[in-house]
Amino acid sequence: MSREYTSDLIDVLQNDCRRVNVDGLEVVVKPVPDDEREGVVDPRVFASAQKTAAGTAASMPPSLTSLLGMRRRPLKADNDLVSSDIVFNEFLVDADDHLINVYTWEPATRTRPSAVLFYLHGGGFTSGDVTQYRRALAYIAEQADALVVFPEYRLSPEARFPLAIEDCLTCIRHISSHAGEYGIDLARLVVAGDSAGGSLTNACILELPKGAFAAAVELYPLTDAGSESESWSYDRYFAIPEHAEVARGRVDRLRGSQDMLGVMYTADADKLLDPKISAMYATTEQLAAFPPTTVVSAEYDYLRIQDEQFAKKLQDAGATVTAIRYAGCDHGFFEWPGVRPQTEDVALEIAKIIRATA
Repeated sequence: MSREYTSDLIDVLQNDCRRVNVDGLEVVVKPVPDDEREGVVDPRVFASAQKTAAGTAASMPPSLTSLLGMRRRPLKADNDLVSSDIVFNEFLVDADDHLINVYTWEPATRTRPSAVLFYLHGGGFTSGDVTQYRRALAYIAEQADALVVFPEYRLSPEARFPLAIEDCLTCIRHISSHAGEYGIDLARLVVAGDSAGGSLTNACILELPKGAFAAAVELYPLTDAGSESESWSYDRYFAIPEHAEVARGRVDRLRGSQDMLGVMYTADADKLLDPKISAMYATTEQLAAFPPTTVVSAEYDYLRIQDEQFAKKLQDAGATVTAIRYAGCDHGFFEWPGVRPQTEDVALEIAKIIRATA
């Protein structure tokens, strides 16, 4: 186990939360664990942003004319958090006209049948792979005593909407139909995903029968790929003056991404409002059928506003929903295990949700 922070920061994140009301939605706010001020960018996020701005970190902005520009996502720094023996496996699922690479993690001493987490990665539907998530997912497997499954669904633009969804559904059905072989309890099937993977998570919930999942976890999910609201404002992302420029830079990372989705993922901007991409446009009846869902947002993420609005829509539809906001964080913080304490904390939150399905 290797952390670049002290364990007491995890204690703060786990125990020193506050609750705020956002337009009728109760949001659990996780603090910046080593800075009590409101409106501050987490010091680790701040340092990373400053390093990138200074040109000392390799980066390439997304481009509508370059697949390399879309897919080249330099790996975040990450460390191994597990302290026990985790078994890693890789196999292929036959999807008739193509094969899907699937990866799994499980404790060597896993109790069978166990819960299973089906994790769908982010990356704007055009990038993302197992190397970005392997250590965080291994840690969840350890902490939840569960099997964690990660499919490498096909990416756009070669495989546009809805082919990624079809791959995810194929893998879920494969795992479900071989429950005995994998040693899992289908009543404890949890689905989760980050960013575009949150959109895919919602699509799988919408496409499968009610009750297919015991719970869902969405990390800063894409829930509305429509055009930017006229009411949008930086004022909704308050930051102290000395952090304002960095905070705005973090928010701006995802602004305007709909333009790329309309070219790369759908080739038709009108399709971006399909509920299987933008669950915000699902019917009340569809939302009411959602399993207990946890929606996690980051304070300086452009998607935070829509994430909390989506959680409110789920709540209003009668679904059980928990909203969590990580103060001071930006989009993608799940990819920094052992480097940012919030990564470890949200992994522990996911593990709690998985264990609670017992």
